[in-house]
Amino acid sequence: MANISLESFTHNSKHCIAIKFLYDFETKEYIKKFKGVLWTKTHRTFYIYYSEVRLEDLKNHLAKGNLNIINQKAAHRIPRISKGGKFELNPLNKEKTKIYRF
Repeated sequence: MANISLESFTHNSKHCIAIKFLYDFETKEYIKKFKGVLWTKTHRTFYIYYSEVRLEDLKNHLAKGNLNIINQKAAHRIPRISKGGKFELNPLNKEKTKIYRF
């Protein structure tokens, strides 16, 4: 029984579900049998385009193949900062702004 992790991501401006697992030839071939599974060279993972129906169908397909879906909590993930995003830093205190001379 292989462990599969499903994670959302954006690929080519479309919402997708990544199908991640430790490499096993039989698992890979079983996942490829599901209609609509694609490989992304950019993210180096199998994926499907996101829709509620397709996600449920994928989960059923994985369950039939005796594959275990791992639920990863969002609390353990580090949020991504989008490119060009602005955020404000706290000002430096007096000790950090001292200039030391040698």
